[in-house]
Amino acid sequence: MTALRRSPASLGKEVSDQKASLDKEIMAERDRRMNGGMTFEGNRYQTRPEDRTNVAGAAQSATLATINNIGLPGVYNWHEPTNPSAEFRWILEDNSTVPLDAPAVIRLGMAMMHHKMKHIFAAKALKDAVPAPLDFTDDSYWP
Repeated sequence: MTALRRSPASLGKEVSDQKASLDKEIMAERDRRMNGGMTFEGNRYQTRPEDRTNVAGAAQSATLATINNIGLPGVYNWHEPTNPSAEFRWILEDNSTVPLDAPAVIRLGMAMMHHKMKHIFAAKALKDAVPAPLDFTDDSYWP
């Protein structure tokens, strides 16, 4: 029986292709988890890219309101200070709403940034592992 021989170059390419494929799967799992929502101060928030953009914009506005002494704790009309009945509310994952003062919106923005960052670094650790674990979808690898 003749043994099949493969060149080191073809073996290297095969390993490289397998690694690239596994890295793509890890990144897809990262994105699924990163975009799958998060709990903040007892409420579930959506974390898709457009949600993160919306939160970042609201956090920036809340920061400006705070700098201008409008966004105080317990003040919910910080986004419309001339309208005392205006209450800043956020739509949650279950479609209910929650009132947020400016400091809470800033905290939400920071929490959402940390949520994304933790998933990015968890995926990096998985991709850098030698060998990368094949059970990378296990919750123990993710925040």
